[in-house]
Amino acid sequence: MSSTEQTKPSASTTDVPGWLNRTVLGIGIASLCSDGSHEMAITAMPVFLASIGANAALLGIIEGLADGLSSFAKLLSGFTATNWNEESLSPSSATWSPRLGWPASHLRPVGGR
Repeated sequence: MSSTEQTKPSASTTDVPGWLNRTVLGIGIASLCSDGSHEMAITAMPVFLASIGANAALLGIIEGLADGLSSFAKLLSGFTATNWNEESLSPSSATWSPRLGWPASHLRPVGGR
């Protein structure tokens, strides 16, 4: 090769794609840890419920409620994302979420313990 020709640099194995920055990596690791802990809790739940004397119907009710609430949250977030506009960005519009979760703070375990 002559000195006037420029060689194309080869891609190194240490090159990181432009989209993989610290934020994406952090969210990915947090998602991995969240999924792992969720799967561990779901796996241990039948054994725990059996140890306190609950039957299989209670596990079905808990799983059904969890799936229903998850679907409702997806529906609500999709509706909000579709109908969100810049004029509605105000401090008062962001305060509805804690108000919805407030009644759950008053739930108490039913039973002797």
